[in-house]
Amino acid sequence: MKITRFKLVNVLVLCILLTTGMTAQESKNQMFLVHEDYVRPGMSQEHEKVDTELKKAVLANGMEAKLNWLTVVNEEGLYRYLVPMQNYAMLDNDPFEELQKKMGKEKFDAMMNKYKDNYSQHGDYFIHLDNDLSYMPDGISQTQTGKNYRNLIVFTPKIGMATEFRDQAKKIKEIFSAKGSKMHYRVYNSGIGVMPGYFMVAISASNQTEMDSMSEANNKLLGEEFANAYTALIKMCDKVKTERAWIREDLSILPKN
Repeated sequence: MKITRFKLVNVLVLCILLTTGMTAQESKNQMFLVHEDYVRPGMSQEHEKVDTELKKAVLANGMEAKLNWLTVVNEEGLYRYLVPMQNYAMLDNDPFEELQKKMGKEKFDAMMNKYKDNYSQHGDYFIHLDNDLSYMPDGISQTQTGKNYRNLIVFTPKIGMATEFRDQAKKIKEIFSAKGSKMHYRVYNSGIGVMPGYFMVAISASNQTEMDSMSEANNKLLGEEFANAYTALIKMCDKVKTERAWIREDLSILPKN
């Protein structure tokens, strides 16, 4: 059996999409299904050609209300596709079947089969956007105009320390808020399908230069109080990793407001 991208258990499930959009304003902890493609060195261009072909097929067949996602690519060639979900029951639906019927099975399968040589592995899991831990005083949104560069900081708490980690993260958010920090961030926590569990902080900027400048100004503003709180936070972790990544709007299908 050929495994196509967006495969979870026995159907193409990355197609399980909300029409409520990417802003996550209506849900305290918006859930996302994430599909990851570990693209082989030198194959990014070919991979993106198929992404573009798929996007065009969705738009040409008027399926964008049912099929939309946000694409994030990191510096190591990991392609993530984030799909907003209401609940796990949405996995019972498969809008890709409708796309296949509109395109024709032969044409659809030929397109999807182009992915198979591009990546070394792929898979799916769930994450949740945590409004309680996120600091975005202007309103929570995954995308900000002109700020498609991302620093993604992944914290893996020690076993049994998740609650303590959350409490400390809330203290850090309070410091940011009290001092009016201009460095806004979103916090995601892992769901079903992820071991070990983690918290990921996403910070937006236009590029690395702006990110560095913003970080330096933020550290000066927050001072020793933040430095001490952050040190306490990372001591609760087995691992802390920072990724550089980019939002790829050209490979995304964003819901219309």
